[in-house]
Amino acid sequence: MKKKELINADDANLFWVNGNGALRNINELAESLKTMSEETFAHHVNAEKNDFVNWVREILLDKKLAADLKRSKTRSAALKKAEARLKAQYII
Repeated sequence: MKKKELINADDANLFWVNGNGALRNINELAESLKTMSEETFAHHVNAEKNDFVNWVREILLDKKLAADLKRSKTRSAALKKAEARLKAQYII
């Protein structure tokens, strides 16, 4: 399978991490998940919502990663899914 270029969100669709700046693509999401506090992760992923799933699906147009993130209930699980998807699908 041929690897694809990363999709970068435009300035109007950046993902703003609570207290940690903005993300433009899946690589930046993975990097952010490495250092993000559990409290910040819980702000974005909880019983009511999953902000990462919505952003990845609707802005970055990666339905596979969005589905994987939806099943990831911890920061470390989300990080593993994002890193695996990057290695398998994208030119980094």
